[in-house]
Amino acid sequence: MRDRIGLDVTLHRIDPASGEITLDVLPSPLGSLAEDESGLVPKDDLDLYTSTRHTGVLHHEAGVPIALQEVSFDLAGGNIAD
Repeated sequence: MRDRIGLDVTLHRIDPASGEITLDVLPSPLGSLAEDESGLVPKDDLDLYTSTRHTGVLHHEAGVPIALQEVSFDLAGGNIAD
């Protein structure tokens, strides 16, 4: 298996009043990046950087099962990297 980080991303909500979209994000370390075959426990600390002003970095500790996290983005004023 190749070493990579899989991302399971699900639309949680769109709030037109606040101009935000919220996504549920669950990273899955695979290959030598995972502590075991489950893909839920990173072998080393894992930081995922986002372009959102609300969250910035999704940090996951080595040896600790990864939990689903909510990430919010602005609907307007973004760029192609959002």
